[in-house]
Amino acid sequence: MALRHIIWDMGGTLIDTYPSVAHSLSQAIRASVDADPDEQRLTQRMRATSIAETIASLAAEYDVSSKVLEDAYRALKASWEHGATPPVMPAAADLIRRVQAAGGKNIVVTHRDRESASSLLAGTGLAMDGMITVSDGFARKPNPAMFHAALTRFDLDPEQTLAIGDRAIDIAAAEAAGCTAVLLTHPGDLVPDVATNGSDKYVDRIGSLAEAVRLIPLDTPHAKMIAGVPYYADVPTLAAARVRARALSQQFNCSAPDALAERAELLTQLLGRSGGVDLQPPFHCDYGTNIRFGDACFVNFNGIFLDVAPITIGDRVQFGPGVQLLTPTHPLDAAERATGIESAAPIMIGDDVWLGGNVTVLGGVTIGARTIVGAGSVVTRSLPENVIAAGNPARILREVPTATER
Repeated sequence: MALRHIIWDMGGTLIDTYPSVAHSLSQAIRASVDADPDEQRLTQRMRATSIAETIASLAAEYDVSSKVLEDAYRALKASWEHGATPPVMPAAADLIRRVQAAGGKNIVVTHRDRESASSLLAGTGLAMDGMITVSDGFARKPNPAMFHAALTRFDLDPEQTLAIGDRAIDIAAAEAAGCTAVLLTHPGDLVPDVATNGSDKYVDRIGSLAEAVRLIPLDTPHAKMIAGVPYYADVPTLAAARVRARALSQQFNCSAPDALAERAELLTQLLGRSGGVDLQPPFHCDYGTNIRFGDACFVNFNGIFLDVAPITIGDRVQFGPGVQLLTPTHPLDAAERATGIESAAPIMIGDDVWLGGNVTVLGGVTIGARTIVGAGSVVTRSLPENVIAAGNPARILREVPTATER
């Protein structure tokens, strides 16, 4: 049976927390004693054991109060929860997208408390389908209780579920729950080459999340399209989906200005949800179902959102008239382009972004929270949080001024 779902460990697997933690702990040690810890070695130590165990051993090794190290770790976590972007593991977003394309679910199982884990995930912008944490009252890994809970709560077939973790306890818990498990390793990791659960079966390993892509098969044109894999758009299922979107868009665009209930129902059919956006007609899209709005968004007249790949929009985002979000791309080679094959890359727009009139955003771009893009700009590369950008291609002009600087 093909794998469709993934149960993710968080720290060290989905989010690359350990190097940042190692740096924070090393800085705290340097500020306390005359020592210069090897940060790479600390990172390896945390991956082999845990952050808590590493803090305890460092306190004893360097004769530093464990409270000093714990405070440094708490300060780092607070920075992630209040504006700093947590470091997402390379290829994590692509793998999440592939699971979604295959019709599967992405579930996090973590030793973090729910509040901390939710804040950390929110900062990444990754769209997960659910989470099980120690706050739910389950025993910690390698006990499989959290995995059993994830399988039951989110209706996952263990035979279709891949578990990815960076420690042996992740693998042991996943296999005890009946899942297929792979160990994410890093150069220099101190993970012993031993079998799990006392069996003769050795742990399957991957050196990057990109290697896990092959484990999630894509068996339909729609799945390939959503995953960013080259595909042919002129197949009956995709053509029918586009016709459906055009028919709903036409009804919406021709509706009376005061027919609010009718327009809300049409948007619900087109997008799957209408309550999060005040959308002014005319509006055009390819499928509609690949657009996800947050809350309290506004789209002015003549929006064109080509959602061949997912378009994910945060809360309170404002779009000026004529904004275009264009996820599709085509081969550069003319002969290959003539075959009709194409692909696409997702667009992600953070909370409180403002795109001026006639801004164009290309596929593969992420725009950070609170960023402003000037009218007429073409955004070809991702933009960070809290900046003002403009031009073709859009370039950062300055940071968004604070209330006192205006």
